[in-house]
Amino acid sequence: MAAMQMAPLLRYDPWMFALSILVAVGLAILALWVRFGLEDRLPALWTLLISALVMGLAISGMHYTGMQAARFVGVAESEQPVAVVDSLYLGSAISLITVALTVFVVAANALLRYRRLSLQLQASEQHLRSIFDTALDSILTIDHRGIIRSANRAATRLLGWQPDELVGLPIRRLLNEHDGNVYAAHLRNYLENGTLALSGAEQELHCIASDGQAKPVRISVGVTRSGNHPLFVVFVNDISGRIQMEQALRESEQQYRSLISNIPGVSFRCLLDEQWTMLFISDAVQTLTGWSADDFISQRQSIAALYHPDDYQPVADQVLEAIEQRRNYTVEYRLFDRDGKEHWIWESGSAVCDEQGTPRWIDGVLLDQTESKLRNAEYEGKVNAISKAMALIEFDLHGQVLDINDNALDLFGYQRIDVVGQHHSLFCDPLYVGSDEYRQFWIDLAKGLISA
Repeated sequence: MAAMQMAPLLRYDPWMFALSILVAVGLAILALWVRFGLEDRLPALWTLLISALVMGLAISGMHYTGMQAARFVGVAESEQPVAVVDSLYLGSAISLITVALTVFVVAANALLRYRRLSLQLQASEQHLRSIFDTALDSILTIDHRGIIRSANRAATRLLGWQPDELVGLPIRRLLNEHDGNVYAAHLRNYLENGTLALSGAEQELHCIASDGQAKPVRISVGVTRSGNHPLFVVFVNDISGRIQMEQALRESEQQYRSLISNIPGVSFRCLLDEQWTMLFISDAVQTLTGWSADDFISQRQSIAALYHPDDYQPVADQVLEAIEQRRNYTVEYRLFDRDGKEHWIWESGSAVCDEQGTPRWIDGVLLDQTESKLRNAEYEGKVNAISKAMALIEFDLHGQVLDINDNALDLFGYQRIDVVGQHHSLFCDPLYVGSDEYRQFWIDLAKGLISA
């Protein structure tokens, strides 16, 4: 407006002029904030339209505020409007300049946007390349002809080739003949029918490294597009460690089962409940009870149900007391097998605690000592019979009297209190007691040599 030539003098209200500048700057800043600050919160079209509207308000608001600040001093040149000289030329020039500036602004904005998109694309590509190269699994991209187009660094550790050496190789070069034929069939099927049997699934096979060694791997395949052709993304995970671990576990389990099967008696692991619920019990339990290990583990039968009624509570009290005292326990009790036969059981075990010290279960072993009990009872009966028929004195290896039966007391005329703890010489001739033969007798007896 200051460039206009006219008879009246043009003056401005400074406060209104300053307000027009504030309107222009404030609304322009708001327009830029809407365009770029809300870019991730609103759709791109909405941010563009809103920012354009605010920028239009900034321009028009600034002009109208500036016009409001104008003051004209003087009189008009004429009462009737006079046509501007060469108005067509002036209008055309202004229009061309406006169009040129508009084209310049659009081109500059396009260049800035292109530069921004290019930087974003480079950053995204760099991010994807970083992920691609630092991935623990080998990643290969394969075109529709079965040619490797890219490989990450993990492929070097797995296959022995450098990534740039893998590029250009046919994928069948990395597979044995059988797996190569399977892959070729899947590729033909996809190109003909558009379906990939391996897509989203996993398959285990062997790949061939650069040194010719076959390595077990697990692969999964994804499909994307590169122009008009499909591009296959293959993720390859080395499972050699897993297979070795599985083999070691199988061998360990076999050794464990062999050890358990050769342990005399029944090994078990049970919970601390009233039924002694079995988490594990060896197959030898079937020989002992007539019930299979699966019957106890599946809770179709329980050890507690086979206890002799008089033995269950005393045994449970002893076991729980030992667990509270954090020590092993040993108990004896009677069990009835499937046929109702009574067995004498010797059991030893201990509680296994968690990190907080709370008992979780019991590991132990059961031994059938029925035959031993019967032999001991038979032996004890024979000893009692002999003791009643003969005079018997029991000595230790040093000749001290440990016990004497009634027949011997009657024979020698002693009381029990006068004999127990005394030496064998009490019953011998003093001359014999003082002889070398007597002393040698006890020396030989201490060495396990018996003479009668």
